[in-house]
Order: sequence, then C-alpha cells, then structure tokens
Amino acid sequence: MTLKPRFHQNYLFGNFQSQELLYQELKGSFSQWLSVFPPGSKYRED
Repeated sequence: MTLKPRFHQNYLFGNFQSQELLYQELKGSFSQWLSVFPPGSKYRED
C-alpha cells in the first residue's frame, strides 16, 4: 500500500510544477498585454 501515496505525491508535485510553468507563461503574456493596454484604458471608450 506504499505505492499509491507515493504515486499521489509525485502526481501532485508534477502537477504543481506544470502549474508553476503555466503561471510564468501567463505572467509574461499578461505583462505584454499590460504594455499594450495600460491599466484604465480598457474602461474608457471615447
């Protein structure tokens, strides 16, 4: 019964690693988006 918890831990850790990579990618895209659309500009429509 030691295989299941160990596998579960490895699965969670691998999932965390991919989530971290996804977060880094999203952060890069978001900063690019912010440089194109500065905060506040999307609320104005003139």
